[in-house]
Amino acid sequence: MRYNLELLQSYIVEHKITLIGEYEKITIQSIIRGYCLRCNQIFEKKYEKLYSFTGGYCLKCSKDNSLKKTNLERFGCENP
Repeated sequence: MRYNLELLQSYIVEHKITLIGEYEKITIQSIIRGYCLRCNQIFEKKYEKLYSFTGGYCLKCSKDNSLKKTNLERFGCENP
């Protein structure tokens, strides 16, 4: 998979992410800034993490999402 500008643009449209700034040259290690989908705080993360792991969420909301997912897998509910 090539982490390029076209992939970033399609990802942000698909997931309705609002980015901060303009991006012309992108690599897998590029820092992407945008607004959290849940709380509207600013997130800043590497392109690879945005695309492959945490999505368009700030650090706090990413942790909440991860915790809920783990609880669902282990206990069958978000908050046991």
